[in-house]
Amino acid sequence: MPDVRKVAKFFSDASFSDIESILKSEIHEDRLCALVILSDRAKKSSGKELEKITKFYLKNKKQVNNWDLVDVSTHYILGNYILENPSYFAFPVSKR
Repeated sequence: MPDVRKVAKFFSDASFSDIESILKSEIHEDRLCALVILSDRAKKSSGKELEKITKFYLKNKKQVNNWDLVDVSTHYILGNYILENPSYFAFPVSKR
């Protein structure tokens, strides 16, 4: 993991297009690196930038297909977005 983080830091300014290409790789560590890049961005983001990262993540969620990929990304991306926008993921509650 330390090597993946070093690579992610080196490519921290990669475009969403490049990150999407890496996420589509068959190599697990490539996908992990792409998600570390996104997670690191999400940690530093808020507002529209965090929304952009979150929408990108949800659009590409099929590539987040292993427990460690979920662990390295979900709480920083979805978690931070939910904290900023709690109503975004709210489900209507029926009254009985």
